[in-house]
Amino acid sequence: MNAELAAPVSKEEIEWVRAKHAGIMKSSRRILKEAIEIGEWFVEADQRMGLKRTIKGGRGGEWRLWLGAHFPEIHVTTIGNYMRLASGRKFLEQHMDLSEEPQRGLQLPSIKAALRLLSKRDQQQAEEAEPALPAEFEEPLLILRDQLKSYVYQQFQLQYLAEQIRFRIKTEKLGRRQIRQAVEWATQEHLEVRDMVLKAFLR
Repeated sequence: MNAELAAPVSKEEIEWVRAKHAGIMKSSRRILKEAIEIGEWFVEADQRMGLKRTIKGGRGGEWRLWLGAHFPEIHVTTIGNYMRLASGRKFLEQHMDLSEEPQRGLQLPSIKAALRLLSKRDQQQAEEAEPALPAEFEEPLLILRDQLKSYVYQQFQLQYLAEQIRFRIKTEKLGRRQIRQAVEWATQEHLEVRDMVLKAFLR
């Protein structure tokens, strides 16, 4: 056995570990609280500015473009997470250890744990609200539901990517010839979608 491990553990060592752990928990609490505060600011800014969040008639996505222009160092997903934490503040305060004094039985604070807790809550609420399906339709409808969820998510991702592409074309002042060259190169292995892509970005 290691001689150091064989020696008695001193009270000072125990107190040192406890103090370090308390410091880590305090830092985690502070980081999570600051993330919630930032999220509350973004929620308020979103409401005050009233910018469009979806594409309509080839325009929109103004909120994301504004975020990209003013907070380029913060990914839009991170900002979304901050806003999600802010919207779930009361729930998190009930289920996580956010007070200055440690509370037993509550989940330890971290941004990742808080987001996971909110996702679990939302999933439970969705399952409780979902009407029961007839047994003979349950499996195919579940498969369809999952496919539709995947489709919606991909459409959201495509919409956001399209906004980024249009923003780059605008800020770089790219001409129609340059856009056409880029589209032709990007679609050389998928010629069937070339016209659709050209129509989307040659305006």
